Amino acid sequence: MKLFKTALLSFLALFFFSLAYVLIFEDIDSVTDPGTKNKTGPSQFVTEQHNKNTTLFLSAQNKTLNWYKHLDKKDRQQLIAVMVVENGIDTNQSKYYYNMMGDMAYNKSETLKFKEVFNWCIDEARRKPKQFKSHFNELDAKDLSIQAVVACRDAIKKSLISPSTADFSFDKKVFKRGKNRYVVNQNVDSQNQFGAMIRSYWHCKTVYNSGNINDVLNWSSEVSLLK
Repeated sequence: MKLFKTALLSFLALFFFSLAYVLIFEDIDSVTDPGTKNKTGPSQFVTEQHNKNTTLFLSAQNKTLNWYKHLDKKDRQQLIAVMVVENGIDTNQSKYYYNMMGDMAYNKSETLKFKEVFNWCIDEARRKPKQFKSHFNELDAKDLSIQAVVACRDAIKKSLISPSTADFSFDKKVFKRGKNRYVVNQNVDSQNQFGAMIRSYWHCKTVYNSGNINDVLNWSSEVSLLK
């Protein structure tokens, strides 16, 4: 009987979540295109959304982080929203759960069970709320390696005696460090104080802050001469 009640509560939670989800988006559609609101009954949308949510939820129970990583972004967002409702969590916390799951999926073993990792999120949200809200969603983060190289080259040029003569080679190494942080090792030929072209090797740490990713002013870089 206890198991039956638990299953029933889960079903009802998913159903009402689906209903709320559909009604919100149907209101949006009616504003943008009033003529489309009554073309399809809301009950059909509710049923379709509920079925999709139920499928996602049930599929996730024994799946791994590798499975989660390869879901479409929209499906990942929907799954986390369902998990939040199912576990009686404030829906305003959904984005933090999504970010932490993105962090875990990117950095932890792909063989870990999705449900186990989600339970880690619940535990951390309760015990360490500040840390919980600080996770960076690496899974959805863009690869900014090219922009990082540009930012580092700009910083290196400012450290040269003759920046205008800088000739950067293609021989470089780029390492992604997470949270939009990168390390770039780069060599460059440039004139010294005597006008002779010499090669120097540089180590650069750079991080993207915000704004236009192609603007070097939006990156913070530190460079050091290796040799």
